Amino acid sequence: MSSIIDNMQSLAYSASVGLMLLQKHYSRTSSMKFLSTYGAKIIAPAFAGYSYHVIGLVGISLIDILIFTCAITTVLLIHILQPPFKEVHQVFEPAMKPDG
Repeated sequence: MSSIIDNMQSLAYSASVGLMLLQKHYSRTSSMKFLSTYGAKIIAPAFAGYSYHVIGLVGISLIDILIFTCAITTVLLIHILQPPFKEVHQVFEPAMKPDG
């Protein structure tokens, strides 16, 4: 079930990046996504172990709740622009026409 959700999130992310950025910034965005994904997988376990030793489970839980609150607040406050329907229709129109 987790892989289905991951695939859906990946598709939604790819579609939204195409709507939010200019085409000249795609390679920069791809590089940043690569760095954040694999950087987090390498650095996060070491940082978590160190944090557990220094501030304990309660401190880690408080940080987690604070970060979650910031993330939800950001999602609720930011308006993601939607393309006009006519523009979307023109982009997909050639794919919708039958051959012949």
